[in-house]
Formats: sequence, C-alpha cells, structure tokens
Amino acid sequence: MSSRTSYVMHLGPGCEMLGSGTYALLSRQFGGPGMCRGDIQSVVDTLNHMSVGSCVVTDIVPYTRP
Repeated sequence: MSSRTSYVMHLGPGCEMLGSGTYALLSRQFGGPGMCRGDIQSVVDTLNHMSVGSCVVTDIVPYTRP
C-alpha cells in the first residue's frame, strides 16, 4: 500500500446516522487485516454505548495521487 493511495469506503443502507451527533462506526475484523467488501459494520452511540444500526461495506475505491 502506497502512501499516495487513499481508499474511500462506500456503505450500504443502515449507516445514515454517521457524521451526526455522537455516532461512530465500529468495525470488528475477523481473519485478516483491513476491511473487505461485504463486511458488516456497526453504528454506535458513543454517549450511551449502544448499537443504533448496522450496514454492509458495498465498495472500496482506491484513489492515487499523481
């Protein structure tokens, strides 16, 4: 992985609450490093420590700076 490459992860329905309030993406990795398409992610309320939703990683797109 080059330091010139960044990755954008696209999420399916269920993670709409991210970016508002006190919600965060919680990722648990099994079997290998990094996230893969099809992995299930959880949305948690960081104040109440409760799960408030989940979604699937639908796509991971690499962007390389020239």
